[in-house]
Amino acid sequence: DMIGQAPGNGINGDYDGSYRSRKMLKYKKTVGDADIYASYLFEDSEYLPGNGLRYKRKGGGSLGLDYHLTTDLTWGAAWNYTRADMRNPDNGDSKSYDQNILGTALSWTPDNWTFSAGGGWYQNFLTTKKVSTDNYFAGDAWGIEYFAGYKFPVDQYAVKSIQPYFMGDRIEYVNGRNYQRIDNGVGISFQLDYGFRVDYEHVFTSSTDNLGDMNLVRLRYDF
Repeated sequence: DMIGQAPGNGINGDYDGSYRSRKMLKYKKTVGDADIYASYLFEDSEYLPGNGLRYKRKGGGSLGLDYHLTTDLTWGAAWNYTRADMRNPDNGDSKSYDQNILGTALSWTPDNWTFSAGGGWYQNFLTTKKVSTDNYFAGDAWGIEYFAGYKFPVDQYAVKSIQPYFMGDRIEYVNGRNYQRIDNGVGISFQLDYGFRVDYEHVFTSSTDNLGDMNLVRLRYDF
């Protein structure tokens, strides 16, 4: 669900370098069992988060590695750096931030099983929820995610497979904001013909803002 990851937890994944970034040059090379990634983030136009402030990416870059330890076990690691300014056009206040994202994960897919676990450290990246140029981003935060599921082949009645699974995540601020969220959930995923997938998930949530438990239904289409 990406709750413990960088994308979706910063100001905007398209601008801060954490997701499908705008104005990015990316390079990939395979060397033996390793896939190596590098990217350069160009300066971007201002992003308006809707609170009167303005975010502007000045530049940055990323390095990543996927190392295939075996045919079904992969270790990944990545680091992203973004230099950005927060500006208040009403009073002229501004502050520059060095934003760093560091993450790593293991993925293991023996037979019909899928196991995955990962974690990240986020510096000057997660928002404090304060409308302030000086304190817009929290200094340090971290997150983890994990998943285990078993896929049963069906291949009839338009159902290709059924996968029950267990998942969880945690996000916690070290400073800048007093917030923590822990999710643990169980779900079932139906992979259908023609690229359709339907998931049902029940998530048990404990959070500083008392979000409560959730029932989620997800429809996905891959083409």
